[in-house]
Amino acid sequence: MGQAMRRWVAGVGLVAACWLTVAPYIAHGEVPEHQPSLDKDCPKGFQWSRGPVACKQADCPPGAGRTYTYECNCGEVWDKPFRTCYDPKQAGLVTHCVPKGEACVDTDAKVGAIAMAGVGGFILINTGRIAAVGSGPIGWGILLGSTALGYAAWLWKNGRPRGLNLGKVTERVIERATSKAREAVDNLNNNMKGGMTDEELADLQVFYEKWLNVDATEREQLREQMLSEGVDMIKLGEAIRWYKNTDR
Repeated sequence: MGQAMRRWVAGVGLVAACWLTVAPYIAHGEVPEHQPSLDKDCPKGFQWSRGPVACKQADCPPGAGRTYTYECNCGEVWDKPFRTCYDPKQAGLVTHCVPKGEACVDTDAKVGAIAMAGVGGFILINTGRIAAVGSGPIGWGILLGSTALGYAAWLWKNGRPRGLNLGKVTERVIERATSKAREAVDNLNNNMKGGMTDEELADLQVFYEKWLNVDATEREQLREQMLSEGVDMIKLGEAIRWYKNTDR
């Protein structure tokens, strides 16, 4: 393999590595129970959800999770030590998470700082030969790599969580929740609200939100497991919202 080819392969490999680093932060998501035909009624960044019958944020930022009403939250509702930050130009749009007690950094300023950190690294590494290196794949790789490093440095400095951890959905948790979950769904289907205490409803909400915020593969496996027990998790969410929104 010639030197030019090795440089090209190295550049492409570096670009791919950098993309895999930043992809989780820019990937497009989808609100649970998405109904695309009604997205036209939602503001930018939101999608229509059949569950809460409302527009909800399509993507929750890294470190944030969803509540039983599909709102994005960085942890306050679960007593986690993080604060939810919102876009000052778009009502209700969650942009990022910061440690509890810290001020939310303006989104535009944050992006600018990340970009400058990346560009600064690029210039430092390539002083005197920016034009020559920047025109090829290695230059692109170095640019993306230094930007990713700048982004990582910003995340480290601001203590932003990588993911929301509400605890495992263990077999014991499932066993405890199954009978009450089945009862809640049956009551919803029959429009009957008796037999559910506040404590039991709170336990079901915790169970549902744990399920809602696990990895997508695990979430689907758990949904299939609960279906085998006679509980549709989507219907359970609907039942919890039904109980919460009307008198019992």
